[in-house]
Amino acid sequence: MSAKSSGAVSGAAQGAAMGANFGPWGALAGGVIGLFLGGSAGSSADKQQKNQEAWARYNARQQYSTDIYNIDARSEIVQRNAILALGMTGVENRAISAMTGYNIGLIGATTLYNMSLQRQELENLWSSLDLDLSQIESFRERERGGMTADQSASGTVIGSGSNEDSIVSQMSQEALDNLVVTNNANIEAAGIQNNMAQGAWQGEVAIQQTAFKGQMEIHKNKMRSYMSVVGSLQTDSIESRAGRYNATQGRTNAGYSILQNRSAFNAQNTQNMISGLFS
Repeated sequence: MSAKSSGAVSGAAQGAAMGANFGPWGALAGGVIGLFLGGSAGSSADKQQKNQEAWARYNARQQYSTDIYNIDARSEIVQRNAILALGMTGVENRAISAMTGYNIGLIGATTLYNMSLQRQELENLWSSLDLDLSQIESFRERERGGMTADQSASGTVIGSGSNEDSIVSQMSQEALDNLVVTNNANIEAAGIQNNMAQGAWQGEVAIQQTAFKGQMEIHKNKMRSYMSVVGSLQTDSIESRAGRYNATQGRTNAGYSILQNRSAFNAQNTQNMISGLFS
């Protein structure tokens, strides 16, 4: 039932009722005047109702479009942030890898340098040993020469008896001196070689620990970034679905409100017509 129809019918009825006081022609004139006035007023009400419905539908569409745009914009921001986070993680991991490689190289270089110093120390030790042995030999040769000269000057037979025993004792002392010096050098050389082996082992362990620590840092960084990105994307997915559902529900409710308003408008028009006719 439109307001124009309701207004025309009820206006004609009311106009005829009022014009009936002036006779049949008055009722006819009143009915015609009421018909046009009621129809005109109802037509204006119909246009106003249609205009309100059009704006309501427009607002509902705009609100739905705005909601969907905001949801899509937020999702795009989350996705871009996820890409940036993964990219930053890659940069951080490359920095960790580079620093790990640098530390490994530094440990290796330090280990090699220390070993080169110890090798030089070992070479110096053997050189010192050769020099000591040479000095012992020269000293004992000079000593034997002096002993032989003394024995010759004494008029005793060289190379026999006590003369031979003294030379043998002197040569035994020389051999003992050589043995002591050589043994001390071997002990010191063994200590240097042990330090070299220990330094090499410590360097290798430090390199392995540094490499393992770097790998763990990279793995931990990857997992932390991955979990953060996955959590953000899943949260955005849930919020997007909820937002779209709410936007759809809002648009549907707006449509229901328009229909309810139209139904109320039609019911009011019907009520006005019936009221006008019966009055």
